[in-house]
Amino acid sequence: MNKILGFDKAYGILSAQAGCILQDLQSYSADRKFDFPIDLGAKGSCQIGGNLATNAGGINFIKHNSLHANCIGLKAVLPNGDILDNMTTLRKDNTGYDLKQLFIGSEGTLGVITECALLCPPYAQHKNMILMACHSFNDVLIVLEKAKNQLSDILRAVEFMDWESVDCVVKQLSHNKYPFN
Repeated sequence: MNKILGFDKAYGILSAQAGCILQDLQSYSADRKFDFPIDLGAKGSCQIGGNLATNAGGINFIKHNSLHANCIGLKAVLPNGDILDNMTTLRKDNTGYDLKQLFIGSEGTLGVITECALLCPPYAQHKNMILMACHSFNDVLIVLEKAKNQLSDILRAVEFMDWESVDCVVKQLSHNKYPFN
């Protein structure tokens, strides 16, 4: 259950089995000049079925939204053994209930996800990064609001580190103590 089933380049939709490793899906879509909608620290070991079952967010959440927004199709095995086959690659499908949305974030309580089809946007031609300091968390929220309003088309991620965390890192480095070695 770890095979990539296909890629529709016209729509940017990747279809895969639930056991595919996230990093493999990212590489596959990047090779085709498309971005994968989620990125996690555990990308080398986590599987896309589990990512869907937990509705994993990751660092691309601001740019690409949740897995709810990016899951186009899904197949799952229900507790009684029946198969829910909602495995479509149509971006717009108004043919009844959107049952796949119930499985995203259900953590396996409704059934086991076996396949998915995910929307992959075209790969960004350019990436820029900015590092800035704010005096308070309220200032961080003000910067975030302005960034979302003025940079929504290109904003990919926002990270926040409080002064206590920065101070801890500075102290560790100044004492030549590297906690990760």
